[in-house]
Amino acid sequence: MNWRFSSAIRESLSPKSRKTSSVFSSNSASSSSNQSPDLDFLFEVTAEKSYNYHKLVKYPVLSRDLAVLLEEEIAVGDIYQSIKDIGGAMLKNLELFDIYQGDQIKDGYKSAAFELKFQAADRTLTDQEVNERFNQIVKHLKKEYSAEIRGN
Repeated sequence: MNWRFSSAIRESLSPKSRKTSSVFSSNSASSSSNQSPDLDFLFEVTAEKSYNYHKLVKYPVLSRDLAVLLEEEIAVGDIYQSIKDIGGAMLKNLELFDIYQGDQIKDGYKSAAFELKFQAADRTLTDQEVNERFNQIVKHLKKEYSAEIRGN
């Protein structure tokens, strides 16, 4: 059994106009041979794209949140890049999830909060390893940007 996409779906995927009768119509061996299989069409459409694959890591991720108090004129992008640099290969993901200025923050300052995800491809990281790297990041931010750690 061959499944075919509707012409509306085909047109949204490709500028070529293709005609079929319904969203998914079942065509048996008795169907006309002038219609190409949709699998060929999908291969044609996706051949132009490149895909990057990453090996799945079987070892767990250890997450840490970091909220820092910074002077207003310090770019959060600089802080982000510093965290990535100090985090090294062990830091698999870094996400800025909050920037705040308001009642609980002193004038001329802002708070930026990040989620750091640590993971190794070849082993389970220990809390001690992650805490050491996290503390290196904190120490660097305090020294280079006079950042204060919130929540301490």
